[in-house]
Parts: sequence; structure tokens; C-alpha cells
Amino acid sequence: MDENLIPRAAPSELPWPAAVVFDMDGTLLDTERVSLVAWRATEEATGFRMPEGFYETMIGQSEAGYRARLADVMPPECDLDAFVREANDRYRRLLHESPVPQKKGLLALLDFLRAAAVPLAVATSTHRRMAEAKLNYADLTGRFAALVCGDEVADSKPHPEIFARAAAALGAAPGCCLAIEDSANGVLSATAAGIPTVLVPDIAPVPEEVRARATAVLPDLDAVREALDRAFIRSC
Repeated sequence: MDENLIPRAAPSELPWPAAVVFDMDGTLLDTERVSLVAWRATEEATGFRMPEGFYETMIGQSEAGYRARLADVMPPECDLDAFVREANDRYRRLLHESPVPQKKGLLALLDFLRAAAVPLAVATSTHRRMAEAKLNYADLTGRFAALVCGDEVADSKPHPEIFARAAAALGAAPGCCLAIEDSANGVLSATAAGIPTVLVPDIAPVPEEVRARATAVLPDLDAVREALDRAFIRSC
């Protein structure tokens, strides 16, 4: 879609959406920090280290996507399968050992959108089995009408397919939806699908040229709810 056709708005002037599509890790759930701990521990245990700043570029990508890129940057003596498997095992253990943390303001935002009868979906690069487990651990099962996962699309983020499928699952035109994302890969994916996107940055820096694609950049989900409340009033 032509970027000029994507609705733009100041941070306090979000469009009122027909449907909302959320990213999961780093947007709904404060799990990117947990993942970072797992990868750092794996580096310490194996002695193999990813290039400085590489972890941040993995955020929002599917495992297949970041594995392909790791193959290009890790030394040939690194057993990539074992390296990724250990990081994933450590991540799962960390998630089992303590409650999966929700992002600040999440429940208030979900309750607000449910009260307004706005259908919700999740578009995540995570595989379905893990995504369903995380949502269950975080007590979010049943909150979303649709879930589209990284193992269910030919190309995951930053390709637009995952967000396009989420919008279709909700029966809404992409331009009438709103996406909420935390990563550069996610913003690129959602906006390429023609969905106005709110960026709520998490731990990874988002380049200015990607931030400029977002309809708004807001500090947290409380700010998203406040902006949508104003949008609802304007739409009445």
C-alpha cells in the first residue's frame, strides 16, 4: 500500500479503530527482558557471543528469521542448533519459574476496548504453541478473537503477511484497524500491511526512519488508552 494512504495523526489524535491488533512480546508482555537474560546466560555458558547489538535486531523476528542471520555472524565452530536450543530452554525455564509479566496499563486498555466492543487480535512472530502458553501464563486466554503466529505465515515480521492475516481474521480492512507494536520489525510489518500503528518502545532502539512510519509514538499502554479515549469521544 502507498504510505501516503496510511492515516497519520499526532500522538494525541489517534483514529478510532474498527479493530486492534497487538504484538505480544514487548507489547502485551514484558518478556523481552526475560529473553535477553536467557541469551546472555547462554553466551556465558557456551563462550560464544553474538555481535554487539545483535540481540536487539532479533526482536520481532521469527526463530527461522533470526537463526538464518545468526548463521552469518556466529563463528563456524559454534553449534548453532545447540546454541539456539540452550537459549530457548533457558527462556522457557525462566517463564515457568515466575509469572509472565504484563506490560504496564495492559488490563485497563483491554477492558476499555472490550467495553467499546472493539475486536482484538494478536500478531506475533512466536510459534503458536509458545504463544498460547505465554498468554495462558499471563492470564490473557480468551481476551483475543484471533491469534496469528510466526509458524503460520510464509514470511514473518517485518513482512506484512502476519498483520494482514490478523486484520482479515477480525473481518476488518487494514486501514480501519490499529496495530500496537514495540519493535522496528513490528512497525515495518504493520505499516506495510496498511495498518496505522502505535509504537510503544520497549528495550530495543527503533531507528528514526521507522519511528516516522508510526501514526504515534507513546510511552506506555496507559497513554495508548488515554489517546483512544479521546479518539472515542471525537468519533461520537
